[in-house]
Amino acid sequence: MHLAVSGWLRMNTSIMVAWLTGSTVLGATFTPVSQSFVQEIAHHFDRTNGLPAGPIQLIEVTTAGQPRAFTEGRWWKLADDVWSALPEVPASADSEFQFPGEDGRAQRATIPWRDVIQLIRFGATNYLVTAADPFQFSGGVLTTLNWPSRYEVRQLAVSSSGELWLASAAGLHRRTDRGWEPVRIADGLGRVWGAEDGRGVAVDARGRVWFATAAGVAVREGNAWKFFEGEDGLPWNDFTSVTAGGDGSVWFATRLGAIRFDGIEWQYRQGSRWLPNDHVEQVAVNARGDAWLATPGGLGWIERRTMTLAEKARFYEGEIDRYIRRTPYQYVSQAHLRRPGDRTSAESDDDDNDGLWTAMYGAGECFAWAATRDPEAKSRAKRAFEALRFLQEVTRGGNPAPPLGYVARSIRSVALPDPNVGGIERDREQRAQGDKLWKVYEPRWPKSADGAWFWKSDTSSDELDGHYFLYAQYFELCADTAEEKARVTEVVRALTDHLLANNYALVDVDGTPTRWAQYGPQVLNHDPYWWWERGLNSLSMLSYLAVAEHITGDPKYARAARELIDVHGYAQNAMVPKIQAGIGSGNQSDD
Repeated sequence: MHLAVSGWLRMNTSIMVAWLTGSTVLGATFTPVSQSFVQEIAHHFDRTNGLPAGPIQLIEVTTAGQPRAFTEGRWWKLADDVWSALPEVPASADSEFQFPGEDGRAQRATIPWRDVIQLIRFGATNYLVTAADPFQFSGGVLTTLNWPSRYEVRQLAVSSSGELWLASAAGLHRRTDRGWEPVRIADGLGRVWGAEDGRGVAVDARGRVWFATAAGVAVREGNAWKFFEGEDGLPWNDFTSVTAGGDGSVWFATRLGAIRFDGIEWQYRQGSRWLPNDHVEQVAVNARGDAWLATPGGLGWIERRTMTLAEKARFYEGEIDRYIRRTPYQYVSQAHLRRPGDRTSAESDDDDNDGLWTAMYGAGECFAWAATRDPEAKSRAKRAFEALRFLQEVTRGGNPAPPLGYVARSIRSVALPDPNVGGIERDREQRAQGDKLWKVYEPRWPKSADGAWFWKSDTSSDELDGHYFLYAQYFELCADTAEEKARVTEVVRALTDHLLANNYALVDVDGTPTRWAQYGPQVLNHDPYWWWERGLNSLSMLSYLAVAEHITGDPKYARAARELIDVHGYAQNAMVPKIQAGIGSGNQSDD
């Protein structure tokens, strides 16, 4: 068993490292894929960048790839992240619409600028669209396209051959020699799409017509239509317009975010993480796929930037170093923002899962060291291990103190407010609100023996998952001296012996198991309140024992694992490793 478990762990670690480095293992060659990937980066522009306070009425991208915005009767250009009025085009009077022509000089159309909902450029011809009628503007002459309906015009589209398509409250129409003709949308299988309430239309570079209604999205290729609804992955359907991008993508502006579709994957961009305002009226897309989004709250730019994983890692390492690391032990967990979206207002604080998230971060640095031999990655991995090691050390010798080997959730300086104040009341409320197994005790935050730290108790199973994961990776990939390996061995032995001595449970300062860290057969196999944790906790305990046996070389951990498998059915339990309560109920920290 010792050889089997150790070999299994070494083999899997070797495969991981080989995958990262593109080397050969077990006779198989791993070839790395292209090392550059497209990353999406959101930018917001508003008054702080020079734009007027009003909503963005129109947005376009020039042939040179530069964005131009129309708001409050004036065109604006971007240079060095600052917007300024386009000097070549004066502000429009109330009864006119002025816009830059093909040569950059001002063009003047006798339409009230507030009525213009769309500007389309087609060679020397421009199309100006209002809610009442689309117009053609060419050679300084404005000509109506005679939209005959009383129904509101929503969007006009022009194909590469000059064919006109129009989405309106009456549906989809195409302009022919006979005027505007309604388009019947059928999929060839006898199904006809309800085309009323058309919201937007676009024609892509392949000549496909994309039409959006409250019912969903339809695309026409040749004479056949294909439908997309929620069951096909469409995230939302309250559309305002459609835009075909030069990169082959199609963007759908909605009243609750924007949607990008590349023909395979739907991507939904909503909320202040991506947009200045959720109500998106228009999208303009440049040749490389960057999207410029017009909203009432300003202009959004979703940049598609190519970068390597190393470049992306450097960015995130910088963010972590600036905003997230906490205490001299540099726990990596989370930070809260005093001002939404402003990272400079970040305040890091203790969290239930400081150990888990620091462990995940540390394991990533172990892999980075194995793949790149970057000494900074190894240094970060070491700091993460030492931070987890201290979560065990800090629990020793105080009053009260748990059994030897216990690991804390987190630590907090005693110079900060006492987190125990009101703790009993919170525990009682937690139990009363539905978790009848929730523990009511104090102190939930004991003090360390030296009086310098509060440390958080009631450590959970997902915390231990993180601890053992980092222990294994750090021992195998980073701890390359006898002293380092001994430090890992000491921590793993103490924690695992604690579990063995307490019927496979983590026992707290009150002498009882913590709420979630229970792995014993009596609980998992015979307690009706624990059956849904049976598979996951069985698998976790077998993993802990495998790590302990590999690191310490002590066969007692393999014997314990064998007993759990042969006598208590833990391998059988692990065949159903996780039970979820439906979509959205997953917790990646348990994986």
